[in-house]
Amino acid sequence: MADPPVAATILPAASWERLAEATLVELVPGRSADVALHWQRWNLASPLLDRISDAVVTTARERFADH
Repeated sequence: MADPPVAATILPAASWERLAEATLVELVPGRSADVALHWQRWNLASPLLDRISDAVVTTARERFADH
C-alpha cells in the first residue's frame, strides 16, 4: 500500500477509505476499461521468485477468468 500522505494527494477523499478496505472504485459509474495485465520479474534462478510468480499468475487467472 502507498504511504498515506502520498496516496492522499492522488486519491479523492472518498476513495481513501475504500483503498484501506481493498475494494474497487468506479471512476466513471457504469463504465469499464479493459487493461492488459503483465507480470514481469528478473531473469534469475530463484525458487522463491518461481513460487511468487506462480501464485500471481494463478490468482490472476482465477480472479479475472470471466473478464
